[in-house]
Amino acid sequence: MIRLPTVPVAGIPIADVERDRVVATAASLIGTAIPRLIACVHVSGLLERNNARYVGALSAPDCLAYADGISVELLGRVAGAEHIQRCPMTDSGHELLDALSVRPRVALIGGPGGLAERAAERLVDRHAIDVVMVSDGFPPAWEPVTRQLREQRPDLVFVGLGTPYEVLWYDQHRDQLPPAVYLTAGGWFGHIVGDERRAPGWARRVGLEWMYRMSQRPRDLVPRYTRGAVTILRILPRTAIAGRRRRRDRDRRRA
Repeated sequence: MIRLPTVPVAGIPIADVERDRVVATAASLIGTAIPRLIACVHVSGLLERNNARYVGALSAPDCLAYADGISVELLGRVAGAEHIQRCPMTDSGHELLDALSVRPRVALIGGPGGLAERAAERLVDRHAIDVVMVSDGFPPAWEPVTRQLREQRPDLVFVGLGTPYEVLWYDQHRDQLPPAVYLTAGGWFGHIVGDERRAPGWARRVGLEWMYRMSQRPRDLVPRYTRGAVTILRILPRTAIAGRRRRRDRDRRRA
């Protein structure tokens, strides 16, 4: 079990911890005896709040779900979180690899043909890691991929299939997976190779990277973020009510 304080956001238990602690927790699980899932949650995750299988997988004892986007961080604060801090995978993936005291065996799964290979080459140039396997996100069957994972026994597996598919992939194949830390990577591979540009530093610091991404991919992201805004407005009132109750109960326990 991964024991960290959490706060419910759209029914998902989100880690109520600072960014550094998310990275440190992931690093501490290297050498785990069972598969563990470290999952980033952003606005696309909020859109899956009625997907029972997705929410159930993120609520399992072997999973740590954390705030990747500003929307999840702000809703977490409204819900009563004390320490929640967004931890964008585009940065924390590199931070995790830099934080490790051992040279990890790494696998990358996801993206169209060739993207995982290109991302692996960039990661090897930047970090002290051994990439032991790669796979695109559209294999004819997953059994050969899970078999190769069992043969190679990586320490870290970055799964870049997008939300909710990367979480559902882990949940579906958990019994066939070797012990490792599995991290949902979203579109991180594209950022690694430069197919998608990062927002300026000031925009990242104030949580406006989503606007920069939307300007690059308006056809894909404008509808998603529009639905996300509607979802946030729908769940905000009951989130605020629950947050007031949670803070009141917390204050009573501390009195």
